[in-house]
Parts: sequence; C-alpha cells; structure tokens
Amino acid sequence: MKVRALCILSAIALCLCLFGCGVQPDEIATTGEITSAEITTTEIATVEQTTAQEPLPWYEAIKDYAFGCQVDAQGNFYYNDGEQGIWRYKADRLEAECVIPEGKLCSIDEKYLYYVTASRSIMRAPLDDPEKKEVLVTAQQLGIDDNEFYEDFQYYLLRIELHKNILFLQWHARKLLVYDLNKKRVLSYLPVLPAM
Repeated sequence: MKVRALCILSAIALCLCLFGCGVQPDEIATTGEITSAEITTTEIATVEQTTAQEPLPWYEAIKDYAFGCQVDAQGNFYYNDGEQGIWRYKADRLEAECVIPEGKLCSIDEKYLYYVTASRSIMRAPLDDPEKKEVLVTAQQLGIDDNEFYEDFQYYLLRIELHKNILFLQWHARKLLVYDLNKKRVLSYLPVLPAM
C-alpha cells in the first residue's frame, strides 16, 4: 500500500514538473524566462508556416466549372475560366494550367479541343499540344459575320462537333449550322428540335 501511494505521489510530482507547475503563459512573459512551452509554440508556428499547402482534390478544384467541363480519355478536365481562357486540370498531378489564353471551349473529342475566339474564328487544337492550333472556319466564311442573331458569336456558340469533315455548330440551343470543310460551304441552317 505504501509503495502504491509513493508511486502516485511520484507521478503527480513528475506531472507538475513537466507542465510548469501551474505557471500561466502571461506569467512567463513578465519574468523574461524562456520555457519549453514557449519554444514548442514557436516551433509549431514555424512548421505551420513552412508546410506547403496540399493541392485541392479534383472535385474541389473544378466545382465552379463542373457544368461546363469536358473530360478527355486521360481524365483531365477542360473548362472555361471567364476571361482567362481555357484551362486544363491534370487529374494525375492535381494542378491546373491555362492551355488556350484566348477563347471559349465548346467541346473536345479523342484528339482535339474545339473552341471559338473573340475574333469570331472556330479553332481546333490537339489535346496533347494545344500550341498547334488551326482555324477551321471564320464567321465570315459561314456567312454570318453581319447577322444580328450571331452578333455575340463567341458567347452563344455552345457546341462544335466534327464528323468526317462536316462541322456541326450549335448556337443558343435554337440553331444548328452544318458546314462542309472540304467544299468550304454551308450545307444548312436548321432549327434545333427540343429533346423528348
């Protein structure tokens, strides 16, 4: 029994020594002594400042652009970032990069990114090398350069599809334009039918 009481008293004494015998932080500042409590706090603050921020998971990084996102075969996300062009979020590296500084993304396929520029040109660029962009057709070639309906060409162009050199362009969910890239002429303007 005496041994047990002695062990308990020793444990209490050890705790009091380790935890500063009840000294408050403001008392430490007034005495001018540096204790282990102050060093630990400083070390923790330094570690917190030097630790790099963890990259955001993909769903957090693209949540503001989720409804306009296009995804390629590698799982990379492509999206418009307002006036800052077209961005690619690399899912394997958890980082985003601007791939087209000027333009609005309309669609992607297995190989290409299709977009429209403020200069009213419809472009495509390879997904693996966006710098190698090419002009597919301009608003002037489509015969809609002066048309009031297409005044805000870049804003209302929603989707671009290319099938065997036939370019399909969808505006504002109401018009579909079909253009033959080989013959360099418009094949038809069609109203878009509502989905059933």
